[in-house]
Amino acid sequence: MSLKCIPFFCRISKGWFCWLVWWVTALCVAAPGLASGPAEVDSALSSAETWILSQQELGGGLGSWELTPRDTATAVLALAGRASAEPGLTQAAVYLTGSGERNTPFDARRALALDATERSVAPILEDLLEFENGGGYGAFRAYHSNLLDTALAIEALSIDEATYLLEINGLLDYLQLHQRADGGWSFVAGDANATSDLYFTAEILAALATPEQLVVGQSVIDSASVFLAGRQLADGGFGDPLSSAVAYRALRVAGKDDGDLPFGSPIASLLAAQQTDGSWQGDVFTTAEVMRALRRHRADLAVVEMAADPSSVIPGEPLELSVTVRNRGSLEAPASRLAIHREDDDGPLLAELDVPALLAGGEATVDTPIDTEGMTGPFLDLVALADSEDLLDEPDEDDNRGFLRIDLATPADWAVASGDLSTLPATPRPDTSFDLLASVRNLGESTVPSSGWELVRTVAGVDQEVLASGTVGPLEPGAATTLVVPLSL
Repeated sequence: MSLKCIPFFCRISKGWFCWLVWWVTALCVAAPGLASGPAEVDSALSSAETWILSQQELGGGLGSWELTPRDTATAVLALAGRASAEPGLTQAAVYLTGSGERNTPFDARRALALDATERSVAPILEDLLEFENGGGYGAFRAYHSNLLDTALAIEALSIDEATYLLEINGLLDYLQLHQRADGGWSFVAGDANATSDLYFTAEILAALATPEQLVVGQSVIDSASVFLAGRQLADGGFGDPLSSAVAYRALRVAGKDDGDLPFGSPIASLLAAQQTDGSWQGDVFTTAEVMRALRRHRADLAVVEMAADPSSVIPGEPLELSVTVRNRGSLEAPASRLAIHREDDDGPLLAELDVPALLAGGEATVDTPIDTEGMTGPFLDLVALADSEDLLDEPDEDDNRGFLRIDLATPADWAVASGDLSTLPATPRPDTSFDLLASVRNLGESTVPSSGWELVRTVAGVDQEVLASGTVGPLEPGAATTLVVPLSL
């Protein structure tokens, strides 16, 4: 336990002051924010996991009976990837798979949870489309749209973003259109008497930042982040544990770090609110949401930029690759390794590089030559994998991967075919002068520099004498030029 001391005296309300008979110089109290490192977070997560699993029913469900589908799905999201949570995690996934509950908030959360356990969710996503109404999503079919259910639908459909690109794009527009002037959102759109709500704003911000191919305006993200930051309390929290957890998770998903908050990380506040039984407020949903937030309190490496010099290369020529790795997490990342593969994650290994330790928000650029000898094809696809040895427990592994496509150019290729030769006049006469016309082409994908040429007389394939010589070029790829060579018979 870390302590800090504050000055202390007392006042007696009879119109006079007295100091304590003994001199009290300080009152020592727990200092928020000082005991929120990986060890404390791991301990809290372990206790919370044990408590959640202790609440599981025989059928695999979790939470209050009227909200069991919601609570179970959220618990699965909190426990996914934790080997110690088995077999309870599998039982919860089985419950979600077999549940007959149908509405937007459940179907969306169920899809997210089952996807987190690597189960197929294609039918669920297809069924989810039934709940679209008036530009957004309502809780049930034909219900008026609300902003929270629309946000949950975006997160779920983003599991298969390529398939549902058009649907997601329309829903993103719907949410952006109804952002309030203070940067937040309420539950429903168009209610002039409604005010922005922290919980709804956090869930919507997380949804807006979820798609990878579709990107909303940064001003929308920043305005929502400023709204949330403005609701932070001096202890680092955002009110009750549920609000603190969802707000922190949303800010992390949106790419914000602890330095963007006026009172820093809320992690210490959340840890302080954990009950002795391991739960938060004795509630499965709240405890699971806090676990999701705590699991974001990690180092998180991401490949944020890849560049090649030159951007197009002839096989065999030198290529220099630069890769920038950033720590998007809230804790320092230790030194790690970066792997460069060809084609995909399992393709030939081209290079392995050392990445230095990175503070939260820090980044490093590493360079390496790439051997292009013997490579063929129109492209060279390079894949960079941060934390290639998989030593870090990261909240987001997807951003560890970077991709760069480089054009593979064929070398310059002079070409003169027999059909490219002609004379002027077409039939020269003895003892007269004439011109030999030679069409010269560059069949390669690189510019031919200025080069020398010779016209040689041969007999039976044996060179006899040089009749003429000169220079030609440079010549761009695919271009041709005509040489005019004066000769006489």
